[in-house]
Amino acid sequence: MQADVVVNIAAARLGKTFTYRVPQHLVSSIEPGACVVVPFGRKEYAGYILELDPYSEMDGARDILTLLDNAPALTPDLLALTQWMAQEYLCYLTDCIHCMLPEMTASVAYVLKLGPAFDSKKLWDLTPYPQQIVRWIDSEGGRIPLERIREQFPLRKLGDILRKLKGSGWLTEVGEVELPRTGVRRVNAVRLAILPEQVPPVIEQIERSAPKQAAILKECLAFGDRFVAQVAIARRAGVNPKVVSSLIEKGLLEQGIVEIRKEALQAATTGQAAPVLSPDQRKASQRIRSCLYSGKPRFLLLHGVTGSGKTEIYLRAIEEARRQGKQSIVLVPEISLTAQTLAIFSRRFGPDVAVWHSKLSTGERHSEWQRARRGEAAVILGARSAVFAPFPKLGLIILDEEHETSYKQDSVPRYDTRQVALERARLTGSTVVFGSATPAVESFYAASTGAYDLLSLKNRIAGREMPPVRVLDLRQENQNRPASVFGACLEDAVRTCLGRGEQAILFLNRRAYSTFQLCRDCGFTARCPHCSVTLKYHLAARRLECHHCDHYEAAHAKCPKCGGERIKQFGIGTERVEEESRVRFPDARILRMDRDTTGSKRAYEDIYRAFHNGEADILIGTQMVAKGFDFPKVTLVGVISADVAINLPDFRSGERTFQLLTQVSGRAGRAELPGEVIVQTFSPEHYAVQAASRHDYLEFYNQEIAFREELRYPPFSRLVNIVVSDTLDERADARTRLLCERIRKAAREVPQWMEVLGPTHAPLAKLRGKYRWHFIMKAAHDAPVQALLEEVTDQYSADDLAGVSIDVDAVSML
Repeated sequence: MQADVVVNIAAARLGKTFTYRVPQHLVSSIEPGACVVVPFGRKEYAGYILELDPYSEMDGARDILTLLDNAPALTPDLLALTQWMAQEYLCYLTDCIHCMLPEMTASVAYVLKLGPAFDSKKLWDLTPYPQQIVRWIDSEGGRIPLERIREQFPLRKLGDILRKLKGSGWLTEVGEVELPRTGVRRVNAVRLAILPEQVPPVIEQIERSAPKQAAILKECLAFGDRFVAQVAIARRAGVNPKVVSSLIEKGLLEQGIVEIRKEALQAATTGQAAPVLSPDQRKASQRIRSCLYSGKPRFLLLHGVTGSGKTEIYLRAIEEARRQGKQSIVLVPEISLTAQTLAIFSRRFGPDVAVWHSKLSTGERHSEWQRARRGEAAVILGARSAVFAPFPKLGLIILDEEHETSYKQDSVPRYDTRQVALERARLTGSTVVFGSATPAVESFYAASTGAYDLLSLKNRIAGREMPPVRVLDLRQENQNRPASVFGACLEDAVRTCLGRGEQAILFLNRRAYSTFQLCRDCGFTARCPHCSVTLKYHLAARRLECHHCDHYEAAHAKCPKCGGERIKQFGIGTERVEEESRVRFPDARILRMDRDTTGSKRAYEDIYRAFHNGEADILIGTQMVAKGFDFPKVTLVGVISADVAINLPDFRSGERTFQLLTQVSGRAGRAELPGEVIVQTFSPEHYAVQAASRHDYLEFYNQEIAFREELRYPPFSRLVNIVVSDTLDERADARTRLLCERIRKAAREVPQWMEVLGPTHAPLAKLRGKYRWHFIMKAAHDAPVQALLEEVTDQYSADDLAGVSIDVDAVSML
């Protein structure tokens, strides 16, 4: 038997598989997706079995050394998904595997365990030393580290003896990687030892004589047949843990073991009754249920205005999947949304919810990955990479806020999570639900053409009104007052909101204090020496920073070019908004949520909880505050400037402006209190601003889709952004022109429509010390884009392709 193995060498980024022979003692235990150790050159590396051929054995093939018994392995659907991604996004198999599996250490320990030929009745057939070794391994639980066997049996011919025992099937040798600490503790737990209907009579019988025991039984009854930590159940009942022991002695409770996970991986598990659905919600829920029952891949777009109850639809869909014995993946676009969403889902599904995102430690990621792999979790919640959760019975994938560009990976492999979810659904027969109040233009077009089922929630729940939106023209607003972050109307609205004891959100999608430092004598502007951008001034750190490469330097008190003192900060960021808010509203309690304030592991959750619990009056933030937050006391949303996204050199700038304005507007008036929104802009007539002010997605979509069709932008084409980076601008230019010409020549020979635009300097012409040139491919959906690009790039060596980035289905042109 031979195996095709993807050798896991991150530095080499190998683009092919290698064939190895499967030794006889591993034939019965090895399978596709398994993690193995193989010789490669003079070293040994981990690798993954891609395919097995039981009938072939290539001459000269080296042996697989061992199977890594406890290492994360690829499920069959993830194995197929790996190959699809490598072809779709023009990357190496190892790139795809790295983003699917948690990290492992390189050290491998070898273990001997009883093999398939082991039979205690036939031990006498063995000679004395082999018999002693096998008996000892059996007495030690059937598996022993190789080092311990060497210590126990310091024989000269031990290697020969073990080789014969493995060859005859008495023993099997496997490897185990050293896994990181998971942050999980195993503790004593209890659950009811009697039927639930027997509990009330028992409680009634002992309530007067043993009220503490009765309290314990009431708490256990609420958890059904689930084991709950003994200490936790005692704390919930307000009694000493010793009381639990007495109930175990009486046979009313039985004891077991549960794993206690770190606080980052869990939330409150108190039950929560499901609300009554609106007619639109009920219709959508029924449609998803029928899709789940079909057992076939089904794709749905849930388009609902902000506050229309999309989350409840997700919860009902997961409940239905659980009833059918299926598991669910729920994706959110930002880690900042994980805490709120985890709390909601845990109240409904308790400890059956696992968490996956980049802020978890390596050990925590391993713990959650293994829970999903073993089927111990019914739901996994996380950001982009949670789409790779190794569920053995996957049935449902939900992408909340599906329009978000953060679902597109910006490093190799540059995958689109939406497309990966669709492909995984095809492989597993799962249902995919895309949800958004502002769907991506491509998604809504797919729904309008029948590729997705469209489910609509046109009204907020409980008959709540959408907040009215006032658009303020900053060209007029500040004519008769000093330049300020706040126009007169917005300042008055914040003051009125605070006076009523309510909360406000102030949104500006730009962090820092100011956007650049300018000398008004000579025109000097502080710029990053490594990137073609201005340095942003950060007041808290008292320094200038680059938001791309993290270069920083001291802010200039005098102009370094002319020595003049008329050097000043221009432009505004969230720090400036915070400073001015503290001056204008001195009694207000203010929080800020942006990348600068959320660097620590728990910062997102701490800020969210503080604001949700009413510990602050104003929340200032970037796009983090525009996505999915539900604050009952927020009645005012102020958009400091709607012009940040409008002026980006990207054909999607109008779409992003509409999405951000609509989403942040949706944070106001989500509970009983009515809300209002004030948008400040220098472009009040822009169609995206106008449509957002009326909460009218169709008005925006109809104008946007006409513009896209005229210029043949997605969804009417596929877009590939090809960037060449080099330390020398002239060399980057020459390399880009050569590659561009070769691709343009190949495109002319393809019968389907293809167009190559460029080359030219990328909008970010220099980044992290490298000059950047790019060109764009536009192609019909049936054009062989990947095959053409692969054919051209195969003419280059790996060194020639250094610095070349190919982004298939690009969402950013920067």
